Amino acid sequence: MQLHQLILLAAVMLPACEVPGVSSKDKADVSAEALSVGKFADAKLSDLEARARAAGWKVMASEVDSDQPVDTMALELDDGSHFAYVTVFDFVSTKSVASKLGSHTALSVEAERDADKVLSQLVGKSALDGSSLKASCESLGYKVMYFDAVEEDGVSFVTISAVGRDDSSIELYFMDFAAAKNEGRIGIDGRRIMNVFVCKDCTKRNTRILSQAWQTAKAKVLLGRLTRR
Repeated sequence: MQLHQLILLAAVMLPACEVPGVSSKDKADVSAEALSVGKFADAKLSDLEARARAAGWKVMASEVDSDQPVDTMALELDDGSHFAYVTVFDFVSTKSVASKLGSHTALSVEAERDADKVLSQLVGKSALDGSSLKASCESLGYKVMYFDAVEEDGVSFVTISAVGRDDSSIELYFMDFAAAKNEGRIGIDGRRIMNVFVCKDCTKRNTRILSQAWQTAKAKVLLGRLTRR
């Protein structure tokens, strides 16, 4: 059993133990059995908002973004003691977009033509690994015009824009969500991925380890409630 699992088990088995910054409502949430991930492949933003409210969270902000390589729905929630950030990534497949979902990774390729071929070439060049995608693009004859790699709340994101020898352009969007999945706050349904992150003071990431265990447990419970019809 891993360290974070031992800490979480101790928090659930010993609810009387004082945990700094954890309210009685939070303790009730994490003491309950975490709900399994349900269905959300067809959920609209309004559906997620309604589910969040039914779970006792206030919707502070929400939006749909279709201008990125991967369509997203995002919600910012508040239950009075914690904030939650929920993002649904939609790895759709169309004529111009091809995508591949692994056990803890996802890659989307948007190409002017034959996106499926470009995707298979990239996957054939390397495993789904953000650090090698740039080199894989270059080895296929593409000139990388833009590269960005960030890591946030247990998820790594890589975005690449490149141009081929024939001036055709491609856009790559890569996710590695192994850390968040290991914490149990990632859900997958169809071609969608939902990431839930709960924090008390979201400007800081140096939360005490036991308090972080409670926040992760709250995220797991919220994930279950957001994916139930």
